[in-house]
Amino acid sequence: MAQRGIREYDAKRMFATYMWYEYEWYLIQSVDDLYNIPDSGKRVIKPDHLFGKRWKYWLLGIKLSRVEVAQRYNNHLNKEMTIQWKTDTLDTFLVEPYQEANHELYLSFATHKEYDEILLSLQWWIEIEDERESVLSYRVWTLDNIQGKELRSFLDMVWVQTMYIEPLMEFITKAFSFFRLYWCTYLEINPLAILRHKQLLPLDMVCRLDTCEKWSQKKNRSDIVRVKPFGSKSDPFEEYIESLDEKTWASLKFSLLNPEWSLRLVLWGGWASVVTMDTLSDMWLLNKVWNYGELSGNPDKDSNKEYIQAIVEYMLKQKHPKQWLCIVWWIANFTRIDVVCDALIEVISSKLTAIQNKNIHILLRRGGLNDTQALARVSAFCKKHALPIVVADGDVYLTDALAKLSF
Repeated sequence: MAQRGIREYDAKRMFATYMWYEYEWYLIQSVDDLYNIPDSGKRVIKPDHLFGKRWKYWLLGIKLSRVEVAQRYNNHLNKEMTIQWKTDTLDTFLVEPYQEANHELYLSFATHKEYDEILLSLQWWIEIEDERESVLSYRVWTLDNIQGKELRSFLDMVWVQTMYIEPLMEFITKAFSFFRLYWCTYLEINPLAILRHKQLLPLDMVCRLDTCEKWSQKKNRSDIVRVKPFGSKSDPFEEYIESLDEKTWASLKFSLLNPEWSLRLVLWGGWASVVTMDTLSDMWLLNKVWNYGELSGNPDKDSNKEYIQAIVEYMLKQKHPKQWLCIVWWIANFTRIDVVCDALIEVISSKLTAIQNKNIHILLRRGGLNDTQALARVSAFCKKHALPIVVADGDVYLTDALAKLSF
């Protein structure tokens, strides 16, 4: 499933509200934000840019006064960093209270195809890839819930001290409920601190959400700001498609690869995107691919039309001698092909003369519900108006359809 990370600030804010505990946190994006931090108490400051292992990059300031927090912020603001081969500058920081812990654990939740997995370890600050032997797994099938006896047996295997069993069981059960309710695909707490009076508190949190979450919970979670990962730059066209995606239950995705190239892709799931890109690579055409674009999940006619129209309008502004609009999909088992094709015809009709003058070619490959009549309508329309088009149904191999591309 498509998923997207959110800031630690937003993840902890959501989590604290759901778990019914008070917690002070401050998102620092300007000098003025520093004035919100109280004078008393020690603080922790760290960048909030959707990358982990901040302690390895010496980016974690611990047990600081308010003055020291401000100094560290000024020292690191707009500092250029290279994290996992991506270079960007730091401009957003999270400040929260420093907490002394009696014990610290590793806890994470992850979604898989048929089950959700809970991982727990007494080794905190671990790199999960290198410490698998210290981590125990507890699986909960997608349609099931956590069973108390099973969870207790699981915690007994981790050698958690008896006095912490009950509070830890309660925390994991409620955190798992949060994980599912807010459409998380991944939630990592590393470390999970056990404080005095057996209170449990996440000190560091990573959270990724199913991208459908924004649409399904747009009223409840409208305050979450979706941000790009560290090292990723936003393009206005990408942002526009993202705004369309937020309005529908379907999946409308777009990633710009190179603005100078002339092969425009609208792809479907079911491995069609993988096969398409692999085939274009074999044909030595990757240097022509403008974008990765996904239009799936049975979008309605308006969503199809707005998505395709946005790409066509972009193509009309370019000076390429020849451009391809490739609407390439697998064989659908629930998406109505006629809805997509009718939207395509409407877009072409509204820009007909400009499309003819720009030498835009169309490749349409699709199989599934209502495909025969729908593909025939597109083919007849383009033939009537002398528009170059390649039309293939589900009986034509995807690789054979792409072989029709020429530049």
